[in-house]
Amino acid sequence: MTWTDFKEYSSDVQLQIGQRIQKLRIDKKIAAVDLAAVLDIQSNQMSRIENGRANCTVPQLYAVSYTHLTLPT
Repeated sequence: MTWTDFKEYSSDVQLQIGQRIQKLRIDKKIAAVDLAAVLDIQSNQMSRIENGRANCTVPQLYAVSYTHLTLPT
């Protein structure tokens, strides 16, 4: 695998993660602005993450998984 392969794989994974976060959030009926507040980010950053245009940190991914498991719907 070359660096170019990794970069292409990375951007694809970034989009897949964002789409998965968005699907889970919608399925659990959690507003994007509410999830953004939990992650301590702006709602426009939440949108960029869900659309694969921004990275999500490991602590943010942990918070997303915890939030989706514990917030009432």
